[in-house]
Amino acid sequence: MPCTYADLHQQRDRLVAGLAALGLCKGQRIGILTDGGYEPILAFLAADRAGLTAVPLCHKSSTEILVHNISQSAVVCLIVDDKGLEQYRLIRPALSQSPQIIRTEGTEGEGTGWAELVAGGGNGTTSQVQVSAEDESKILYTSGSSGLPKGVVQTHGNIVANVRSVWDKISPAEDFRFFKSAPDYHAMGILNIYYPLAKGWTLDLARSPDRVLADIRLSEPDGFLTVPLVLDKVFANVRKEIDAGGFKGRLVDRAVRARSKLSRNQGGVVDHLVDKTVGGRVVGAIKDQLSKRVGSQLSLLVVGSAKADPDALAFFQDVLGIHAFEGYGVTECAPLIAANHLEGCKVGTVGRPLFDIRLVREDGVEVARAEVDRDDYRTEEGAVGELWVSGPNVMRGYLGDAEQTARVLVEDPEEAGRLWYRTGDLFSMDAEGFLTFR
Repeated sequence: MPCTYADLHQQRDRLVAGLAALGLCKGQRIGILTDGGYEPILAFLAADRAGLTAVPLCHKSSTEILVHNISQSAVVCLIVDDKGLEQYRLIRPALSQSPQIIRTEGTEGEGTGWAELVAGGGNGTTSQVQVSAEDESKILYTSGSSGLPKGVVQTHGNIVANVRSVWDKISPAEDFRFFKSAPDYHAMGILNIYYPLAKGWTLDLARSPDRVLADIRLSEPDGFLTVPLVLDKVFANVRKEIDAGGFKGRLVDRAVRARSKLSRNQGGVVDHLVDKTVGGRVVGAIKDQLSKRVGSQLSLLVVGSAKADPDALAFFQDVLGIHAFEGYGVTECAPLIAANHLEGCKVGTVGRPLFDIRLVREDGVEVARAEVDRDDYRTEEGAVGELWVSGPNVMRGYLGDAEQTARVLVEDPEEAGRLWYRTGDLFSMDAEGFLTFR
């Protein structure tokens, strides 16, 4: 169902007023236990406006984890859909304090219905709440190597810093359709909401996680966030035809090689001839097959969550003409740390840092440093170290866990008040600043 920015603005304000009518005030937290949809986005925006903290929860979590996350975050109300309400009923006896329940549209049961909540807000008029960049915006629960999840406290400043870091580096387009494919309880899912909306783009939503593939076809987006597996599957089908040999295999191989060379300005006369004739038709047929899955407008893929196959990335960029930008981030950095983009891309790396970083050896010796505002990259050739990051993207800390926070947030010995987040991941950095997993 289409929604204009004017509609979104009005509905957000009415929700803010409805939450105030329920008695919620600045500094309190609201949980979101849904399977995606439109209401969580409204809830995020309304929470920002009202000075509330949104706590998106994974509907696939175990009973033990849900009890922990809801109890530790002390949410005063919980937004649920049918699945979320069913889960809440299971864990309610284990909760020391039960939050108010708000049901999404079409969900039946106890609590306050969405229409009732919004109606309670009248015309959406409320007193202005002052919110600063340092205030809590989200608490995102991230699983650790052991024990219960840790609650990452993200500020408004963290999210804004992420949006600004890639403002025109992903696409400078003003008219752009971006499909939301990441879940709300992931840091990338949060950015998947705020970045397109800040740009004024069209943001398309899947009806539910199990309908993502079907809804992408309906959306025909210009871009979306994806995992490497999607690229791998498309590339594997092409490799399968090439590896099968025979006339068709040789033809596909020659067509792909010609287009790849030409895109890198390395092609010769024969490559031009192949691409202008049968090779172009072969590549066109590959694009047609992809279009049946994602539509014909796709020009951008943002790739994350795991290391991508460089050959698959190169195939999408050089042969299909689709920007496939791989990046790197963690929940504690809201989440971006580095990314390939329009201003610099090197396949096989996770791109240049978007914020200041250090690479530190196990013995504490710094082997590389990047200061992004100065475009300054210093590194020992071939050196590998743990990546540390410092900047407005770094979380405030882990909720109620000063010990774990102190382990990962380290104060700069030379600059008082400056903190570095230790990612625990090993990288190397080349002279141009591109980072590579090790």
